[in-house]
Amino acid sequence: MGREEWLLVEAIQIELDSASDALYKLDNLEQHLDVHQLEDPEDNRHDMAQQILRYHLEASFRGIGVLAERLGAPSIEREVADSRKNRTYLEKTGRPFDGEIHSEALAQAYACFAPLRAMSNAKAITTHEVLRNILLKTAVIISDRDLRPKNESEVRNAVLEICRYSFTDAMREVGVPKIIKHTKGDIGIPSLRTMVEFKFIDSKAEMKASLDGVYADMKGYNHPDWDTFYGVFYMTQPFYTQDEVEKEFELVNADKTWKPIVVNGAGGRIKPVK
Repeated sequence: MGREEWLLVEAIQIELDSASDALYKLDNLEQHLDVHQLEDPEDNRHDMAQQILRYHLEASFRGIGVLAERLGAPSIEREVADSRKNRTYLEKTGRPFDGEIHSEALAQAYACFAPLRAMSNAKAITTHEVLRNILLKTAVIISDRDLRPKNESEVRNAVLEICRYSFTDAMREVGVPKIIKHTKGDIGIPSLRTMVEFKFIDSKAEMKASLDGVYADMKGYNHPDWDTFYGVFYMTQPFYTQDEVEKEFELVNADKTWKPIVVNGAGGRIKPVK
């Protein structure tokens, strides 16, 4: 799923929450106003509450229609288009369930949104699995190119080349703006809202330092445009296993948006000549 769909899903959810809140406020108002106040032409509180409900429902249906079009769900697209045009329907409420306020339009909006949200989540999971599979095959990618990388940049460049076959918006060194210090992720895929950080490990000591670096990245990369992060630990020898690194993440209560991937491959840093 593209970044635009992600933003649409979030925007629709906000509007639906606002519509639910507006319905609650309308209910509260009706509970406290007497018949004379409701019928008083100079008291517009009830009319305003209905208009606010209609506004958020109309915005919800508009967003759902756009999302349905993008996801290829024409029946939902047609259904919400008809409902959005009916202003009376959007404002109408009733109390069919033991006096509890109910909006048929709000119920319909939730019903139309639910399958689209499920489709969006399914697409996101599928594309993330594609990316994860590429990252897990990092050592194979290096081997197929007969490379002996000396640093994480060489590993990153080889993997980025493969990522671009599946994700055309994959880019190198994506900046995360901050007020004082700007940070950069090794690979960024805006359509997945995902960043990948590589660590080149040539000794056990480097592994410990790399973990500290990733823990620092967890704070530095925090930004609303990105919500999934992979830390790829490329080891030239099997210093640690995937299970060990995952347990380490659990012990330090690492940010849940970060997922470690441990791979073993060829290469090694150039040793300084004495």
